[in-house]
Amino acid sequence: MLRKSVFIIFILLLFASCCSSKEKTGEGESDNTPLVKEQKGEPSPPQEQKMGGFSEIDIDSQYSVESFDFLKKELLKSNPEIALLSVKKAMLQVVAGYNVSLICDYKSASKDEAYLLSAKIYFDLEGKPSIKELNLDYAGN
Repeated sequence: MLRKSVFIIFILLLFASCCSSKEKTGEGESDNTPLVKEQKGEPSPPQEQKMGGFSEIDIDSQYSVESFDFLKKELLKSNPEIALLSVKKAMLQVVAGYNVSLICDYKSASKDEAYLLSAKIYFDLEGKPSIKELNLDYAGN
């Protein structure tokens, strides 16, 4: 009888332990919280966007436009001789935050020709942008 009682208590403790570890790790729950916290005025990545890889987005999307405006403002501060003209290609990557990769036309004040540049803008979880990569000699397609 004592063995049976000890066995039942052991099983109950094992079950309770198993349930509490699932709550701590989030297993067993269907949490539909977005990957990136949405801030007022800041876009959050599309829900269908998978974490990790870049996906092409429309050049008129909110991500592209906000990234282009931020890049334009930052280049005006650091390289005022560069004038951005337009976005040719835009891609989005969901990370802890998100990256927007842009291919843009630009003109240099010293030359009349248009050139291509590539830039990667990172938006952190609070929606604050920063330039992570900038290549003024982009020769891609």
